[in-house]
Amino acid sequence: MPALRKPQSPRDWVTLLIGAVWLYFSGQPLLMGLWSLGWDKSPGVITYSQPYRRFRTYRVDLRYTYNYQGREYAGDQYRFMFIVGLDRLRGWQVDAIQARYPVGEAVQVAVNPWRPSQAVLESGVDLESFLWPAAGLLIALAGLLPGREKRRNQKKSASPAAADANLAMSAGAGGRRKSGSRYYTAKLLALIGALLSLWGMSTLYAGWRSLNWPTTTGRVRYSLARTTGQNYRTQLWYEYHVDGVRYVAEEYRIGGSSTPFKDAARAVAARYPVGRIVKVYYNPSNPAEAVLEPGPWYGNFIIPAIGLLVLGVAFLTKKYADAVALLDARRAQKV
Repeated sequence: MPALRKPQSPRDWVTLLIGAVWLYFSGQPLLMGLWSLGWDKSPGVITYSQPYRRFRTYRVDLRYTYNYQGREYAGDQYRFMFIVGLDRLRGWQVDAIQARYPVGEAVQVAVNPWRPSQAVLESGVDLESFLWPAAGLLIALAGLLPGREKRRNQKKSASPAAADANLAMSAGAGGRRKSGSRYYTAKLLALIGALLSLWGMSTLYAGWRSLNWPTTTGRVRYSLARTTGQNYRTQLWYEYHVDGVRYVAEEYRIGGSSTPFKDAARAVAARYPVGRIVKVYYNPSNPAEAVLEPGPWYGNFIIPAIGLLVLGVAFLTKKYADAVALLDARRAQKV
């Protein structure tokens, strides 16, 4: 990686400034989200729930009151998000969130113990919270890296003797580098395949384990089939009680509610209309985890199958690298 240096041109300074400003503003929601994971929990209630509609804008708009240390406060922060990411929520996501938190819904609010007037409905961060600061960091680094012309001049100014030596070394080690790169590819594929297999197997295990979960009675609060990119999803919200505590869940089966088939998503929504009394299977060690249809389904086998396929490709890649390395060794002996 080229060494960092002080910006040399106005363009470099502008790039550095833009990256720094972007990193500053996008990093704040990330840090606040991480910090909110340790905040105190306080009971509250939703007082307003209507999506924010403007020209080409559709956002979550929630308001709630909560009690903390004997005082009542009002808040409207749903989740700590970068302002650019607020408009990246799709319409069905906004509708599902608003349906999850109707007016009068009892909620647990994360309250900043150092500043009780600051609270958030859902603490923590998501993957996108890391992407925006990473983009700002890359932009800032672009202003600190030497320009293309300077790197080209540095290469030209290298001594001819050193260039000849490097050329000779690269020619002698070319075969070994190619063989080594194949081994690196095999190791990377093996790692990806192992992770996919473990993830898929854990989902399968959870599916079989859910067959023995205890049950309770629940009621469907929201049910609608939505288009999510290339797939379809049945967005459900159903409430249930365990030991006097109220919970709200959305998955009707282990592994998610998405499907590539539009009719299947509509059939699930029709099977679980709003207001229907349902039997809920909940995890006794974590009652907030629940499903309506226990047991594994065909979708749970896709990820493990892909993982095993990638492991097979990694094995073949290693065998090919072994064969190439052996052939290179024999050629070297002949030379």
